[in-house]
Amino acid sequence: MTISKEVSKEKWTVEKLKKMSREDLIELYKTLPAPAFEEMDGEYDGHTLDTGSELGNQMSEWIMNKTAMGVWKGKAYTPKTSTTGEGYNRYVIDGKERQHLRFGTDMNVSLFDGKPTLRMRYGVFKNVSARNDLVDEVRKLDEQIYLCTGAALDQNGNRGPPTPFCLTGPVREYDHETEFYFGDEVSKTAIIPFDPNNQFKPKK
Repeated sequence: MTISKEVSKEKWTVEKLKKMSREDLIELYKTLPAPAFEEMDGEYDGHTLDTGSELGNQMSEWIMNKTAMGVWKGKAYTPKTSTTGEGYNRYVIDGKERQHLRFGTDMNVSLFDGKPTLRMRYGVFKNVSARNDLVDEVRKLDEQIYLCTGAALDQNGNRGPPTPFCLTGPVREYDHETEFYFGDEVSKTAIIPFDPNNQFKPKK
């Protein structure tokens, strides 16, 4: 997919992104600038996009909405310096919004095209996503809408292909007083309970 200058200036929406294939989303991502670092400040709504296969989409739905982690609602960011900060993921558990899966942020270069991006590294903290060194990236698509990618290490230590998602907002201020639901993720690894009966089962 070739993104023309005219198309890139159109008003983007989550609905338009959800209609795009993973391949086209990644190509679009490569054309975008990094947001100004201090622009990402507050809580944002999250939206899953095409992973590239029906099986991948089913697995994404299961991981994001049907495990003990809760129902994923989005992310939050707070700058600490002009180039570094931290954030957390927003989930709903037992009908109440909770925060966990913390990450560090910085301005860096993309793992995929070597261009500037706002990067999220989970390995800064001690949580389940730190174990496989999940790295997310953020680029600005339009006002209050950001196209993002995420990629973790596989069992062989290789970085997997990027999975696109998007963020909109901010919708409210960052919660500086939050008590992280599965622990502070600093002194020890946060343990999310695993239900052996709740395993991913692909739809036929």
